Amino acid sequence: PTARKKAYEKFCHAPLKDGGVLLATDLAARGIDVAAVGWVVQFDAPVDPAAFVHRIGRSARAGLSGNSLIMVMPSEDSYMSYLRQHGVAICELPSQGGGDGTADGDASLHPAARQAKRLMETDRAVMLKGSKAFVSFVRAYQEHQLPYLFPFKGLDLGGLATGFGLLRLPRMKEILGKRIKGFTQSEVDPATVPFRDKAQERQRQEGLKRKREAEAEEDAAAKAAWAKEAEKAKAKAKAQSAKQRTRTQKRQAKRKDKADEWSLLAAEERLAKKLRKGQISAKEFQAGLRKATKGGAEDGDASTADSEGSGALGEDSDAGEDARYVVRRRKKRRGKCGKH
Repeated sequence: PTARKKAYEKFCHAPLKDGGVLLATDLAARGIDVAAVGWVVQFDAPVDPAAFVHRIGRSARAGLSGNSLIMVMPSEDSYMSYLRQHGVAICELPSQGGGDGTADGDASLHPAARQAKRLMETDRAVMLKGSKAFVSFVRAYQEHQLPYLFPFKGLDLGGLATGFGLLRLPRMKEILGKRIKGFTQSEVDPATVPFRDKAQERQRQEGLKRKREAEAEEDAAAKAAWAKEAEKAKAKAKAQSAKQRTRTQKRQAKRKDKADEWSLLAAEERLAKKLRKGQISAKEFQAGLRKATKGGAEDGDASTADSEGSGALGEDSDAGEDARYVVRRRKKRRGKCGKH
């Protein structure tokens, strides 16, 4: 049998003179018949209002008498009127008072609360269960079917956390960014609270060791990657700075470009003059122009000098249309001279 079933059976068979207490959720509100239940204590009101009657129905069975007690906070007083309107007789008991743990730290706590907190500070299993119970209670309260009677804004989260004996407030979206009053965190670091079970604590320590080693490896890898990226950025910046020119260099380059343009224009003009005089062919003109464009005006002059020492026009190896063109041009010019 499970631990839950064992606890239930132990409670059912407990002698009446000794008494017994069974801590249960709403699972015990229906389908459970335990004889001679004298009290049903409700730590908090049910989320479903219909469950209230089923809860208190666990007592006063088989002709016996019974009592029920429900604990409410000052912000939930309107729930009493709601129960009366539904035919439930309510007798209000005076408040028992007690500290809230905010005045003088643990000294102002109720003895039971101080004992619960000491247990939290020495047993990790209890600490985790208490934190989980707090989260479950807050989320269940937020989903109450009667939010106008149980407003979440009126819930004293600080006092509730103190009542649960929490060392720190858990990180949950319902309370993130809110200023929680009425709660003083413990001086004990939750990360240092051990498990009382030695095997469980040893397993936890081994897990922490593996986690630290993995984090160290990740940090080393991240540092190496960062150093590599920084080296790349440095090399890139150096290359860019080498490519960048000063104003003087830009002005010199601009003057050189202009000088090259004028040199090319002069070479082209010289080639054109020689072409008009018939000293070079059209093909030689194009070749000289290409050389001048690639190598500057000096190459154009060199091609011109080569053409001058090549012998009579029309008798070179490149005779053809270009040679005939030059001959016709020379005849035409000779005819003009004869007329004069």
